[in-house]
Amino acid sequence: MRRTHGLLVIIMLLAVVVTYSNGPTSLTCACDDANTGRHLLSDDYGTRLGPTELEDHVPIFVNGTADFASQGWPGAGSAMFPYVISALRINPVIPVAAVRIINTDAHFVIRDCLLNQTYMLDAIVLENVSHGSVEYNTVRAGNRGIYVENGNNTVISHCDVMASNYIAVDVHESNDCRLESNSVVSVGHRAVYAVESHRLVSTHNTLSAAAGSFALHFYGCNTTSSADDVVLSGLGGIAGEYCHGMHIERMAATSVGYGAYVSYCTDVSVDGSVLHATEYEGVHLSYSPETSIVGCTISSEGADGIYVSHSNGTLIHGSTIVSAGASGVYLTASHHSELVGNTIENCDSNGIEAYTSVGLVILNNVIDGVGGDGIYLDHCEDAHLEDNAIHDARAGVDTNGCDRLSVFDHTISHVDAAVVAVGSTNVTIRSGLYSYAIAAVYLQDCVNAQVMDNLIEEVNYGVVGDSTPNATVSHNEISSVYEQAIAMVGQTDSEIRSNVIKEAELGIYIGSDQGIDVVYNRLEEINGRAIVVEALENGTLSHNVIDGHNSIDGRGTIGIALTAVGLSVVNNTIVDFEVGISLDGSLLLTFTDNHMTRCGFYWSPGDTFDFYNHSMFNNWVNSLPVYFSVGQTGVDLDGSLYGQVILLDNNGTHITGGVFDTCTSAVMVFHSLLVHVADIVVPSCVHGVVISSSENVSLQNISVEGLAMAVNDGVTLSQSDYFVISASDFMHLSDAVRIDRSDYGLVSDCDFDSNGYGILAYGQSSSYLRVESSRFSNAEFTHISGEVAPLNNYWNVTDCEFFNASKGISILGAYLHLYLNSFVHMSQYGIEVTNAASDYGYVASNTFESCGTAVYIFSGDYWNVTSNDILWSTNYGVWLSGSTGTYVYYNTIALSGIQNGYDANTKYWDDGVAIGNTWSDYVPPPPYVVSGAGGSTDRYPIQWVITEPIVNHPLDVSYAEGSTDNYLTWLASDDYLRDWSVTIDGAFWAEGIWDLKQRFVISVDVDGLQYGTHTAVITIWDVDQHSVTDTVLIKVYDGTPPEISGPPDTTVFETGVGQTLEWVVSDLHPATYMVTVDDLTVASGSWSSGVLSINVDTVELGLHDVLMTVYDIDGNAAQDYVLLLVDSDTTAPTIDHPDDVVMISGTIGNKVVWNPSDDNPSRFSVISNDTAVLSGPWHGGRIMLNLDSLPVGNHTFTLTVTDGGANSVSDTVTVSVRSAGPETVPPPFDVGLLLIIAGIGAGAVVVVVIVYTLRKRTAGT
Repeated sequence: MRRTHGLLVIIMLLAVVVTYSNGPTSLTCACDDANTGRHLLSDDYGTRLGPTELEDHVPIFVNGTADFASQGWPGAGSAMFPYVISALRINPVIPVAAVRIINTDAHFVIRDCLLNQTYMLDAIVLENVSHGSVEYNTVRAGNRGIYVENGNNTVISHCDVMASNYIAVDVHESNDCRLESNSVVSVGHRAVYAVESHRLVSTHNTLSAAAGSFALHFYGCNTTSSADDVVLSGLGGIAGEYCHGMHIERMAATSVGYGAYVSYCTDVSVDGSVLHATEYEGVHLSYSPETSIVGCTISSEGADGIYVSHSNGTLIHGSTIVSAGASGVYLTASHHSELVGNTIENCDSNGIEAYTSVGLVILNNVIDGVGGDGIYLDHCEDAHLEDNAIHDARAGVDTNGCDRLSVFDHTISHVDAAVVAVGSTNVTIRSGLYSYAIAAVYLQDCVNAQVMDNLIEEVNYGVVGDSTPNATVSHNEISSVYEQAIAMVGQTDSEIRSNVIKEAELGIYIGSDQGIDVVYNRLEEINGRAIVVEALENGTLSHNVIDGHNSIDGRGTIGIALTAVGLSVVNNTIVDFEVGISLDGSLLLTFTDNHMTRCGFYWSPGDTFDFYNHSMFNNWVNSLPVYFSVGQTGVDLDGSLYGQVILLDNNGTHITGGVFDTCTSAVMVFHSLLVHVADIVVPSCVHGVVISSSENVSLQNISVEGLAMAVNDGVTLSQSDYFVISASDFMHLSDAVRIDRSDYGLVSDCDFDSNGYGILAYGQSSSYLRVESSRFSNAEFTHISGEVAPLNNYWNVTDCEFFNASKGISILGAYLHLYLNSFVHMSQYGIEVTNAASDYGYVASNTFESCGTAVYIFSGDYWNVTSNDILWSTNYGVWLSGSTGTYVYYNTIALSGIQNGYDANTKYWDDGVAIGNTWSDYVPPPPYVVSGAGGSTDRYPIQWVITEPIVNHPLDVSYAEGSTDNYLTWLASDDYLRDWSVTIDGAFWAEGIWDLKQRFVISVDVDGLQYGTHTAVITIWDVDQHSVTDTVLIKVYDGTPPEISGPPDTTVFETGVGQTLEWVVSDLHPATYMVTVDDLTVASGSWSSGVLSINVDTVELGLHDVLMTVYDIDGNAAQDYVLLLVDSDTTAPTIDHPDDVVMISGTIGNKVVWNPSDDNPSRFSVISNDTAVLSGPWHGGRIMLNLDSLPVGNHTFTLTVTDGGANSVSDTVTVSVRSAGPETVPPPFDVGLLLIIAGIGAGAVVVVVIVYTLRKRTAGT
């Protein structure tokens, strides 16, 4: 019924029609005729009487108590018998109030009347009265519906009041009044307005006001309250101005401009209210100290949820800001305010925003989905923030100029920055959980900041300090960092202590600082650089443990990278980095008691003496001491005694022997003379040997092998003339030999295999290099490269072999001399000459086979290309592009894919006398026209004629076992070829005959070979029985990873026994497996196809990541993750004790039923007469033993159930089977005839059926 009435009220409000004229105003209601009234329930608004129950009456005017009696109103004017005006319909026809009562202290009641003021006047006027009651009236007025002035103790209840142009209920200077359960509507003004009316109570009213007016407005009213009022429209739900002790409870104000507006008030409370503002703040507080907002739901479409200005001691507690067009809570100049336990969501700006407010307490709030910062504080001193949860914001906590700031126990995620402090002193950020942020903590221009005990993960930057002196960053755990875990720039007198950093690209970064101490930190799984120090003076790095193991690339890049002055590096442990400690541009450093494993020192070459003159005491690499020598002469050193050797200003030192495995750099020589290094082996190096600013250094019989990483070099020479590298091997290096500003060098009798570059000139020019009698094979880029550094003049390469690379030799320089070399399988160029300044080179007596272009000269002039054999070029034999004055003669150029020769200019390709070149595509008569725009010619060409077979040498091939379309292709040539035959591993494989083409392509399918390395040999014959052979290796590898199928996520128990995880694995060529628990290897070994099982009984209590990785013999891997929960179970199962059984043999339905129970059931077993009968899985159901087939006699059955924690319980039942007839001696009980039928689903019954078969007697027994 009330719901229907509420709907009618709404319809009534929408249908009000106000007509203005010079005469009386007519106000009608859509629900009934204005003269009939409404019949309402007693708890509803307005008159309760029907039309026929109302009596028409003229306007009433009572002036003084005597008028009540004289006008005949019933009652005595007392509290028990008040004067009563009721059941009247008053429609004034003259401009007077419908009811006006003044100047009386008598008790009176106006009840159940219909008052329709058609003039622009008040309907009810009470002046200078007390103890008046206005109840269950329907009031319509052009001006005020009810006006009370100096009307103490007035009660207005259950009235339906509507005013068209002015205030519906207007109370002035009237104390102890009460408005209860009214419907109050003002079309043009306030619904209720109270002025200087103390102790006024408004409760359970439904209020509507004009868009520019407040629905409930208190002005200068002390100790007032609003409880359970509902506001449907208006400028604001409630307004309080200059009030003391105003209390708002459970107000519902929706679709209003302000929810609540409070200004110049004290001791205000807003409790349990729902306030939705469409235009302005949900709650507006200004100059109203000691205000509390508790348990409210507040929103604003266009402004702040709560706005607080100059209101000290404001308390906002347990409220929800569901949305705001600006900030959730905005405070300015409101000191010692508290925001506790609030939820703030969906704000366009900041969650909490505060300015110049001292002593704020912001505690235990939840802030989610805001467009700005979760909490923003500007010049708010002594702010204490604790236990706030902030998600999905720009910054979690953003502060500026907030001295003595504390931020404790926050949980912040999915933000740009979790905590920001700028321009503040004495900042403490502690015990937070920060994740999924660009930066977790950012400090700028702060003094005495402390960041401690925080857990930070999944961030780009962990803790960043910028120009923040006296900062302490300690005891934080920082993991999964994509950039820098801790970064301090422009700091002084700060400390980074006892932090744990895991899985970071860069652990700790120090830049442009003084007096920074980095001590007792632990850095693990660092993918890049662990500690980087740039421009630090007079600091300390000590007692740090730095571990690059398990990083993305297997180990980190640099443990400690230093550019510093006066720094002490003491007692650090560094494991598994490419470089343990790197120095570049550092002065006066001290290294003491540092221990490095699988890494070591690296000092950048090219600096002056002072940048290497450091103090070193008792440092270790791979458990061997580091030898550091300054100013020594004539020392003979046994390299096997040291983990690393560093020489500075040495003369005549000889280093002999030693295996320097994974030590970053085996030998580093700076500013020294006549140093000789011999017979050392450097496997897995990053910078094998470094020579800087030294002369007459020789390296003999050294072997250097690199790691599979982007940059590693065998020998680096910088500003070191007259060097010699001889009889040495270089393998798997990005740059085998690097040369910078080092002249008069010799590389001889060396072997370069599988490097990026064999010899690389970088930096600035290096001239007068000789490379002799060396072999270069399988380079990723270029075997000898001088194309980066400018003008590497007077290089001489003689009697070398170049096999399989992009380029054989690429040079930017003049006077290059290449003689007696062979170039095979250079995919781009055999020789590439770049730049116009690369003049006067000599290429003679070399062999080029199967190159992209054998000789390519780009803009270099005055070269001599002579007496070379150039065969099977994919593109061009000789290509001259813009080369002037170059001679090309006495060469054999044959079988090129595009053209044998190309020249962009015009010249003669002959000796100018009688001989040119031999061409495979020349057909007499001369001249031979060279391809190209210049129209060059060979005036004395020679036709290439061969009388015996020749064949190129293809690259060795590899293919995955079982793959198809794998071929070997040879190019054969002869004047009269006949046939060919291929064997693999000595057995016939294929054969064929000549197709009458001079350039004969032989392509052989080599699919189907078994795993391993095979040898293919081709023999080609011509018609004169001449033959040629070539041998190619074929490697068939396992290209298919193993298959693995793992168990589901599993729960085991701390005290369990025999608990395993099992994987089904398979591969054609299995090799090894490895099991890790939380990244720690716990098992490894070899495997074969089938089931691979590991025991997990010893895994510690808790949740663990178990990773099984299986490898085949070629390193293909397959993995499976299992989440393993190790739980604690110390409680044994429970079991009941069924009654012992006495039964007659041959009867049916005899059984024993146990009801064991446990939270983690595992297995059961049954024992009969001390003999184990059966065991199996138990899943928690009851267990039933069928006895019908037992033989006569006494039997015992013991059931034992065991749970996952290896706790067990047992019960024994005795069964006595009696004979139905005469007693006979039964045959022995055969336990082999026991049949178990077990249902093993959760809660299922385990049924044990015992079948006993009597042996039949045979005749004569």
